[in-house]
Amino acid sequence: MAILRRLIAAAILALSLNAVVAQAATRPPSNSPCAEQKGYRRLDFWLGDWDVVDDSGAAVGTAEIKRILNGCAVQFLWKDPDGSETMELFYYVPALKWWRQVLISDGGRTQERNMPDAAGTSELLQFEGTFKTSAGHTAYNRSSVTRRSTDEVHQRIERSLDRKKWETTFEATYKRRS
Repeated sequence: MAILRRLIAAAILALSLNAVVAQAATRPPSNSPCAEQKGYRRLDFWLGDWDVVDDSGAAVGTAEIKRILNGCAVQFLWKDPDGSETMELFYYVPALKWWRQVLISDGGRTQERNMPDAAGTSELLQFEGTFKTSAGHTAYNRSSVTRRSTDEVHQRIERSLDRKKWETTFEATYKRRS
């Protein structure tokens, strides 16, 4: 029953996000307060179209990352080489000075993460969240994104059962498409 509720919630989120994105794409730009505030611009270096490769140079996916909703959110569209997709929505919470990330895949996987202290100047983004293992235990997940240059970004995703020992589950380099 919990899986069915999660799948229904994921489908509703996906449909809602598609409607919001379609509406934002047709709306002309405005003088949104989000567009110029420092906190909202924290992910700007990651915006663009990317080919994503592992350490050997093999393709692991593509990503299209863009501002939406007059600069108040960032949409991340991921496509695996096998055609499976993931959509992520990032948004800034000014009162808390942190970013939130909501992820949903076409396979029903969902994830939520936070990035506290988003107003800092470091070129490292680190989102953290929790999830339940198949055995029902709480585990931790973090995604670290580091700007290496204007045209290259590195990402590492890790998980932990105790927040002391972390296991890398994904590591790749984003190369900006020309």
